[in-house]
Amino acid sequence: MKKSLIIATIISASTFTLAAQASEQIARENMCFKCHAIDSKKKAPSFQSIARNASTDEIKHTIRKGVSSFFGKEKMPANDSMSDAELKSVATWIKSLS
Repeated sequence: MKKSLIIATIISASTFTLAAQASEQIARENMCFKCHAIDSKKKAPSFQSIARNASTDEIKHTIRKGVSSFFGKEKMPANDSMSDAELKSVATWIKSLS
């Protein structure tokens, strides 16, 4: 029984790690890392900072719609090329970094 629990835990952890790697890869392919880093500010806030300050739904909305300034100049372009599943995956991955 204990051995089965250990194996199930290892499989679960491996599955989570693979999903996180896939989500990070989707973010890389969609140029998110051009302005963001996982744990440090670049041109834009770190993913960890975003995770601490926004809900998963807010993250999804921001990725999909982008962010613009008061003067209409786009600060973060909207991303409509990600599928809904990819969007959810990336937003969930970002949120997991908090």
